[in-house]
Amino acid sequence: MAARNPLDVPEILALIGKYIPLWRRLDSQRQNYAFHPQDMLSCTQVSQLFRIVFLPILWYTFDEKAMRSVPHNVIRKYAPYFKAHFHYGSRSDCSTDDRPLNTQLVHLSAVLKGDGNPHVQLIKSNPGLKSLGVTCGPEFSIHYSDAFENLKQLQELRYRIVAPWHSGKHRELMRPISPTLEKLHISAVGPPGLGLDGLIFPKMKELKVLLFSGQDGIDLLQGCPNLETLDSTTNSLILMKALETGACPALKNLKLDISDGAMTTIAAILESRIGLQSLELYVQSLDERLATAINCHAPSLTHLSIRRLGSTALWGPLTSPFLLRILRTQWLEVASRKIVGRTPGNVSQDGFRGC
Repeated sequence: MAARNPLDVPEILALIGKYIPLWRRLDSQRQNYAFHPQDMLSCTQVSQLFRIVFLPILWYTFDEKAMRSVPHNVIRKYAPYFKAHFHYGSRSDCSTDDRPLNTQLVHLSAVLKGDGNPHVQLIKSNPGLKSLGVTCGPEFSIHYSDAFENLKQLQELRYRIVAPWHSGKHRELMRPISPTLEKLHISAVGPPGLGLDGLIFPKMKELKVLLFSGQDGIDLLQGCPNLETLDSTTNSLILMKALETGACPALKNLKLDISDGAMTTIAAILESRIGLQSLELYVQSLDERLATAINCHAPSLTHLSIRRLGSTALWGPLTSPFLLRILRTQWLEVASRKIVGRTPGNVSQDGFRGC
């Protein structure tokens, strides 16, 4: 029996297609990309099989910014292939009003504003969404509190609020997705609070919060019994009070801002939660108790970053003996931005010599 040509096997072609670049980076400093599908387009012309396999890969993602040069008629033609949709409201000819709604999306990121917003209907029409990014504009109506009611498989939500809502509506909005959500990045500006008390997120593993109402943070932590990663750069003192009461017992990775008034609190938390794997602290000062509490995690830490508030460089107090002890006793993979080695002797010139 003659051996089958591997290029006649759709599964092999699909694996190859994932390695064909579709995007070209425009700016080394920013994450700006352009759609650059020339190689993939050439592949679709090889044979009927190649076209069948590569077209869904070629048009898997629609990014309004990166695909600004793609003609509108082409977008309309291949819209049924879209599985990831990134809409920013900056290209008027890409409105979803004049083409059939996608119902097979897995990823969606959109700005929601105004009554009758088509993207709310897009959310409701895609119950298979696993990742959703939402920016709520100042005209967003409280009548969209049922926008997530069909999302029974959602695992990740990036939720940015740029205008205050009625607090009770957020509880209604989040309730349908609370059983499945594993990752939540949420930022809220202005009163009133979100009003998330009473919601339980049993599968939540990662929480990143930028909130201006401390009670919202407490409500979230109390509703995440299996949380492993907490990242908060605002209202950390309020959040630390929730951690003090025993919230999030499975926490492994912690990133917080610490004011001088919170040094004792965070030290007590670190002393009671031995076994952190990653610790990032933004501090105004570093006292001996906090240094000792950090050192308690030396057997488990693989990532340690301590920076002064308002600065991206290592700060003087980090030359204290506690850090030298950690470097000598633990195989750190990352120790701030300046210390990159895995062994005590492999330290940058701006770090510590003779460790």
